[in-house]
Amino acid sequence: MYELYHVYNLFYFTFHSLQTIPFTVAALLTPLLGICVDILGHRSMFILIGPTCVALSHTLFITSQYDVRLPLALLGIGYSTFASVVLPCVPLLTANSVHWGPAFGILVGIQHLSQVIIPHIVSILYWVNNKHYTYPLLFFLLCSTIGLLLGVLLWQ
Repeated sequence: MYELYHVYNLFYFTFHSLQTIPFTVAALLTPLLGICVDILGHRSMFILIGPTCVALSHTLFITSQYDVRLPLALLGIGYSTFASVVLPCVPLLTANSVHWGPAFGILVGIQHLSQVIIPHIVSILYWVNNKHYTYPLLFFLLCSTIGLLLGVLLWQ
């Protein structure tokens, strides 16, 4: 964050208000996307939107040093697809409602485990790259590309 603050030459308030863009987009888009998916169907197609937006976002972060609003908005779209498309698939994939609790528990447990492990990986990549964010951004790009490939496998 400190480096991004200086790379983009932003004022303190501007920098921190930009950090709210992904969550604002996700908060506004998640219910609308959920309604859209319920009406249109095609969940497997909508699942591909999330990692595609996240991969594009990190590609823009790596290749551009200008306006960060578009990549941050793309992150918000990626977040909203997870909440409105992936999570509702859990009851569709479990045969018995008795298994919904454990299924959601496993999904959230994996999510929390990633939130424990990923910051350590990012920290190591940051220090290995002399306090620059290029390697962490490439790592996030790799993760989102893997997510996209897994989504393609689901579509088949």
